[in-house]
Amino acid sequence: ARNGHVATVKVLLGQGARVNAKVYGKTALMYAAEAGHVSVVQALLGKGADVNAVSQNGKTALSLAANSGNRDIVELLTKAGAKK
Repeated sequence: ARNGHVATVKVLLGQGARVNAKVYGKTALMYAAEAGHVSVVQALLGKGADVNAVSQNGKTALSLAANSGNRDIVELLTKAGAKK
């Protein structure tokens, strides 16, 4: 997710990967939102990613996207129900 490989993300999700699993305290949605990968964010949201999950540092995908200047992702997450 962090590297923007949407095809790989879709395959993993199709094989049963947990959409809300955390690696180093962040979910795939958080990594993708922070890195600006719109298509990966869309794929993860489509599989039910928790838009309000909180990292071990108290960050959400929305705050990470906003801090990184990823406006399109901020809009996507807000429409998906992310709390400000």
